[in-house]
Amino acid sequence: MRGLVRFFWFSVALLLVAVAAGAVLPHYAVELQGPHVARRSSANLDEELGGVIETALDKSKPDNVDAALDFSLSATDKFLFFGLSHPTSKLFTTTPREGNCIEYAELFARIFERTARGAHLDARVFVIHSDKARLFGVKLPFRGWSDHEWVMIEDRSAGPKEETRRLFVDPTLHDARLGWDIETNVKGTVALPR
Repeated sequence: MRGLVRFFWFSVALLLVAVAAGAVLPHYAVELQGPHVARRSSANLDEELGGVIETALDKSKPDNVDAALDFSLSATDKFLFFGLSHPTSKLFTTTPREGNCIEYAELFARIFERTARGAHLDARVFVIHSDKARLFGVKLPFRGWSDHEWVMIEDRSAGPKEETRRLFVDPTLHDARLGWDIETNVKGTVALPR
């Protein structure tokens, strides 16, 4: 009996270590290195998806950048699931489909733009291409894992006398339940277009 109890507690401890490592690993093991290229989203939402987004915005009424961020992440999660076995497309419909990091970043940025514009928020959003994605400093030898697309939000809603807040957002990691904040993962300067 004592051996069974010992085995149980060892299994629980091992499970806790695995969960903790899974939560921490993406934030410390992954580095996004420059050059970082920022641009506006070129996502195209079909008319039906645009209507669905507008209806959801009318119901939820996000009134600050954090609420707009949450709304946009939730909507992106709803319409995309991660995968690399398809050609990249920046056309989005109401039918959920596979998406890669480019598509996640494009869709998220377009939804955030609509949300910020509708709520009259002083915020801009950019899709960022980081030229090098590394895991513990090593380039991964898998298709689609050598670089990465993510999003930066420039929040100027605090006013002209306050410092602009920058949010480093990865909607792909968010959909994988690994959090969205990748500020510690980004190495080097990210210059935004004016």
